[in-house]
Amino acid sequence: MKNIRYIYLLLLLIYTGTVTLCQEIRSTSGWVCKEINSKYSPVAYDVLTLKNIDTDSSMSFKEESKFKDFERGQIEVKGDFKNLHVDSSSQIKIIAIGLYNKVAKIYYNKSITLNENTSFELLIPVDSKLDSLAVHFLSKGKINCESIQLKTSITEGEFIQGWKEKFLRNDRGGSSIISKLTDLSLTWGLLKYYCAGISKYNVDWDQILIDRIKHIESGEDINMSFNQLIKESKMNLSNIENAETTVLKDLDGVNIDHNWIDKLAVDKEKKNTLLKMLNRYVPFENKYIKTPKEYNNITIKLVEDPIHSNSLPNVYERLLTLFRFHNVIKYYAPYKYTLKDWDKKLTELIPIFIGANTSNDYGLALLRLNASISDGHSPLPISPIQALFYINKQPVQPLPVHIVKHQNSFYVSNVDSLFSLRTNITVGDEIIQINGLSMKDRYEKIAYYIADERREMKDYFINNNKMLDFIAISDSVIVQVKNKNNSTENKAFIYEKEYYKSSFKVTNSETQTIKLARQNSGFFHVKKDILYINPTYLKDSFDAELLKSSSKLVIDLREYPKMNLDISNLVPPNVPFSLLQRSTQVPGYLESFFMHTPVDAVYDKGKKIIVLISESSISNAEFMSLQLKTNKNTILVGRNTAGANGNVLQIPVVGGGSGVNFRYSSIRVLFPSKKETQIIGIEPDIFVENSMDELIEKKDLIFEKAIELLK
Repeated sequence: MKNIRYIYLLLLLIYTGTVTLCQEIRSTSGWVCKEINSKYSPVAYDVLTLKNIDTDSSMSFKEESKFKDFERGQIEVKGDFKNLHVDSSSQIKIIAIGLYNKVAKIYYNKSITLNENTSFELLIPVDSKLDSLAVHFLSKGKINCESIQLKTSITEGEFIQGWKEKFLRNDRGGSSIISKLTDLSLTWGLLKYYCAGISKYNVDWDQILIDRIKHIESGEDINMSFNQLIKESKMNLSNIENAETTVLKDLDGVNIDHNWIDKLAVDKEKKNTLLKMLNRYVPFENKYIKTPKEYNNITIKLVEDPIHSNSLPNVYERLLTLFRFHNVIKYYAPYKYTLKDWDKKLTELIPIFIGANTSNDYGLALLRLNASISDGHSPLPISPIQALFYINKQPVQPLPVHIVKHQNSFYVSNVDSLFSLRTNITVGDEIIQINGLSMKDRYEKIAYYIADERREMKDYFINNNKMLDFIAISDSVIVQVKNKNNSTENKAFIYEKEYYKSSFKVTNSETQTIKLARQNSGFFHVKKDILYINPTYLKDSFDAELLKSSSKLVIDLREYPKMNLDISNLVPPNVPFSLLQRSTQVPGYLESFFMHTPVDAVYDKGKKIIVLISESSISNAEFMSLQLKTNKNTILVGRNTAGANGNVLQIPVVGGGSGVNFRYSSIRVLFPSKKETQIIGIEPDIFVENSMDELIEKKDLIFEKAIELLK
């Protein structure tokens, strides 16, 4: 109900500017903004005081002020509650909205739990033009206080570059501040998941981290930061000393690696404190992690606060995002062991996140962070077009041609007919460069941010999502083309609005096989004795008797299959087809269990089955392939699957306005023999090479090979 109330009030604020259902608290003095006229020096408003606040329901306050236009800098809002009295559930959501011509450009919100001595601070970076600021309060629960004082200031210009200079300097002792932040993140993460006091006393562990980053920024020694973390974590050292060593039965500790503790720049006694906590760990109910048993699911659930949805968080919140992501992967990603030097990656990314002082730079930093785990479930954590916007650092426009990469060259696989008539660019032509940038450079620029180690998977994702069809916005375009006669020519044209519209008609042409599958509700007879089935398009009305009556089957798993295909009569009964491993309540440890074919499965040993797989076979398709492979008469034909099997988990990111949605594979899926599938994929029995015939001519060579084998 609380969230619903917040959403309802917020909608009223945004769309009407007033809240009529709540008590409105008036200010005793308005904000007066002085002229912004000194470079990098903060300009302060008059102090705004709200007096005699006494409510036991909800209140709303909104104050808006105008100032001279500025488009780069920072807004700082500080507040203090004087003589505050609240009940245990009282909360306030503070919303700051930066506007230009009455259009919201910045949206920043922060929820705080009230106590007897509450103060708050909002540091809001600005990288778009603003002319006014509105601050809103939404409250819940009983609140009584003498006054709320708000102090707001604006600093204009590139001063936020100072963050980068301050953080990246070396201290006198020769110890890099980056090393301090690395140690801080690792210690903070271990305490977050191993120390029961943080959850028991509901410590705001994110705010503790931000406070410590600020102290390190000011030159605090890492030993002092360590002491403060231990103090704030509410660690009970006597309980740890008296606890028995945790016995971890039936668990696989594949992600356990605490060698970093020995490298911490703190004294031996402090290191031993952490080691004792690890060695005598007793499971507890962690407020940041819900285990499968706690919420009735197959995998864990992350409970994190996205804090706000402004597309550019301040430097402390950006580091919080990085540290949160790093530690989630470190302790709860079942494939973390495949990531080489994961802690070293943290050190590499800290300066990137510190220097991300624009929305675009922050977007690129998030793309780079996502790519660091090489998880096929999330090649990009954002739409391909938005990713291209970040990569090009400006909006992009589509060309009415579809360009695909094959080996080390780039070809037109589809083109708008009118555009082809005007430019003489046709299907099969090789594109060398566009507007002076080679296609190879354009490809590598994009591929760098695709989260998959395998080059063929990068190729597939970029080709399939038409990412080579988009260019930075330009009125004039020059395309260097090599035609089928190996003649190279520059094609120059003016970009017209109709090209944008026609580009959406230029799709990835489907093969005749897929067209027939769609038209026939997922199945058709290739020949009298060969039945083709594509589970992606099957209807509930599919007659399972067809499976029994057909002696030869082609099952196409090159798209995401619906799970409405009953394969119990295609596999042997009660046979293990996969070993699954999932995270547990103990950070870094996994529990294992086998998946079996149905106990009541009955199958025809004489039936021949061909399963079609390729780079597009992901998750459910891979899971079904493993099941069907238990039948000795099953032959896998095609190319390696995506190598991204198992359930998916999301990691909330600070600054949801960036549109980024972090995801990772939260279940480790192996063959029963413990052979790997992640990143590698499931290998076919008979390999069919990707070719120009498949990419350009749309010939279905994998399907043709299957029919050849069944003749």
